[in-house]
Amino acid sequence: MAVESHKIYQSMMLEIKIRIRAIDSCLKKNNGALSALDTEFCFLSSRMIIEQICFSSILCDKQRYEDFRRLEGETGTKDHGNYVKDWKSPTILKKMRDISPHFMPRPLGERTSTNNTHHFDHGFETTHTELINMWEKCGSFLHVPKPFGEGYESHVEKVRSKYSAASKVIESYSQYFKDLI
Repeated sequence: MAVESHKIYQSMMLEIKIRIRAIDSCLKKNNGALSALDTEFCFLSSRMIIEQICFSSILCDKQRYEDFRRLEGETGTKDHGNYVKDWKSPTILKKMRDISPHFMPRPLGERTSTNNTHHFDHGFETTHTELINMWEKCGSFLHVPKPFGEGYESHVEKVRSKYSAASKVIESYSQYFKDLI
């Protein structure tokens, strides 16, 4: 028996919350002074959150995404429009943007009630471009930097500088994800 889409979506949202808590735990561990391995873990978890956002967004309107990909396949793409082969977040996000600029999660925001009517402030909205930029920034921490083409001391200093600034970026990503969901 197939698992219903809304159950998969709920599971994905729970995983996002667990990853956010793990990132926050790393940040609290040493007052934001992350080790290199903790930094990489946080960026890997952030990247996986972005992937979860992509796949869960597809789940919310799977038929429209599938139809778009099928039409796209008729124009000669390598994968013949088979949406289940989509896996790279920037590619998925660009396709979602082509379908609709509103093809993204939208948090309910703060709730106010008057006369038994509930209103939600939809103040926070994410964009495809923001998530693509975040995904790429995360990826820059998930590969060993090449030690070629420059002096080793200069190379080490660049890497140290990049890692020392990382905790602020990770903190901002964590807050972004919390605001989003």
